[in-house]
Amino acid sequence: MGYLIPAKELTTEDIKKLRQMALSMLEASIRAQGDDPANYIIRDILPSTDLGFTNEEWKITYSAAYTEETHVNTQLGARTHVVFYGYANNSPDPKTLYIVFRTPGAVKDKVQVEKVYPLMEPVGYFKEPIKFGSKETMQIVFYGKATGDDYPVLLGLIAEPKGQQIAG
Repeated sequence: MGYLIPAKELTTEDIKKLRQMALSMLEASIRAQGDDPANYIIRDILPSTDLGFTNEEWKITYSAAYTEETHVNTQLGARTHVVFYGYANNSPDPKTLYIVFRTPGAVKDKVQVEKVYPLMEPVGYFKEPIKFGSKETMQIVFYGKATGDDYPVLLGLIAEPKGQQIAG
């Protein structure tokens, strides 16, 4: 299981390095496909546009307590790449306990996020970024302690070819 490093345990320089690691991983994924990262737009992930949420708000609704629920299940485009590098929660009473990043039949990582909630700044960064490459089916499963709305934010980057209409 992967783990989350609370932001309070990191320096500003550490956080910059983790984000740069995610960017480097994204660029390596593009190069591995035979493309040049200069031909891509790299930007922060949007919840509706990129992950299929109802709106451009980081909000999910748990229908059952202590049950895994898939809130993202989307196939990436032929030249789309995604890397997740951290997590935050905008809820005054967060419900999410862990998140599973997977493809059909394979778990990429499972990250317990609950440990950041007691802190004044409930933000954390993954020790290792989690990557999804072109044409991969990206599934993100959330596990919550109660029914109702929660506001988990996935920190990540998406790369799409320049000139391509943004999904959505």
